[in-house]
Amino acid sequence: LEGLTRSSIIAAYKDGIVDRVTADQLLTEEGVGESARLIYLTDAELEIERDMRKEVTQTILVEYENGASNLNEAVAELNLLPLTPLEREKAELKLRRLTAKKTKLPSKADLKDQLERLGYPDKWIDDYIELVKEGKLPDDEPTI
Repeated sequence: LEGLTRSSIIAAYKDGIVDRVTADQLLTEEGVGESARLIYLTDAELEIERDMRKEVTQTILVEYENGASNLNEAVAELNLLPLTPLEREKAELKLRRLTAKKTKLPSKADLKDQLERLGYPDKWIDDYIELVKEGKLPDDEPTI
């Protein structure tokens, strides 16, 4: 056990190389007190859980970004996760950002052309384009 430090034992525990019982025994052998061992190992467990929640959240967001899931599925999956309020808020902001990136409006010329082909009068087309520019149209996507 020469050269084994408290940091290396805790790092091995976080990486799953040793289990909690073994990490506790190794810390005891290094002379770490019972209260300190409890704090160190509990902190490591909380960090492991936080990292796992981050990874799952990131996977859900990547699947949505790549089209493997839709917005409703991504929201439902995020709602099932045991996220803290701050983690949930961050995930929702990232999801909103991804949704905004996906929402690409056609150029004014393309939109006008498409609406003309559908037979809409020029006045309605111009009014609609003005509403789009002002952002006054209802959102088709569900809110988070």
